[in-house]
Amino acid sequence: MTIKETRLYVFNRAGWRCAVCGKKIDWNTGQLAHRIPKTKGNIKQYGLSVIDHPFNMQATCSLRCNAAVLIGNSSIKKQQLIERIMQEKICQKKGQ
Repeated sequence: MTIKETRLYVFNRAGWRCAVCGKKIDWNTGQLAHRIPKTKGNIKQYGLSVIDHPFNMQATCSLRCNAAVLIGNSSIKKQQLIERIMQEKICQKKGQ
């Protein structure tokens, strides 16, 4: 997916509302927030295909709400999210 396609997918999935506060967003005001942050360490550990996957993103309205979607140090939540992304990738490959 391109960044525009990912953005549209995430915003549609969220019903064009902030995942944290519920405020209505539009193409210009909405932000994509990574649940597992896009840092050099995380990219090295998980790869861009996981970090930039739509399941790792939430639609938010502001930097405050953006920070609220971070998984943080919860290794269980990270592992669950990564497993979900990997399962979706397997399903996509089978469908091709």
